[in-house]
Amino acid sequence: METAAPPGSIAPVSHRSPSIDRGVSSFLWALLFAVFIWLGGRSIGISQAMSTLAAAVAGFFIFLFVRLRGGSA
Repeated sequence: METAAPPGSIAPVSHRSPSIDRGVSSFLWALLFAVFIWLGGRSIGISQAMSTLAAAVAGFFIFLFVRLRGGSA
């Protein structure tokens, strides 16, 4: 059981990263790469519809890949 720090002192701090759910991190990776693909498609002259479709499909598969294969639980 942890004891309270005496008055006037600072309690010890944990130096570990906060836990992020695999679904959240998978979504963030998918969103990042989908935006990158969409911007890349638009910058080389691909139409808005085709670029959006390619980014959405790629984002979906990136999400699945990172969710199923990314990192250890």
